[in-house]
Amino acid sequence: MNLTAEFDEAVAWVGRHLRFTEQEEVNVFEATIRVLAGLLSAYELSGSPALLDAAAALGERLLVAFDTPTGLPYGTVGFRSLKRYNPAWCRG
Repeated sequence: MNLTAEFDEAVAWVGRHLRFTEQEEVNVFEATIRVLAGLLSAYELSGSPALLDAAAALGERLLVAFDTPTGLPYGTVGFRSLKRYNPAWCRG
């Protein structure tokens, strides 16, 4: 497909602009399988340190979800507030 220039532009954007500090009500499962996995996959294919750095930053923010009595993660986290909780629909 020869999209090297576009990929390089996207990687540069990630390094300059992607931050995980203000988002609230982040779905832990979706962020893990889509964002974290996407960053790690792109890093594995390219070797770009900016992608690995972004994945590590997201992983650090998601860790708060795993601070539970059971070890099972909460479903939702807030990156700014560091709140963690399960959504109302799964409370039974």
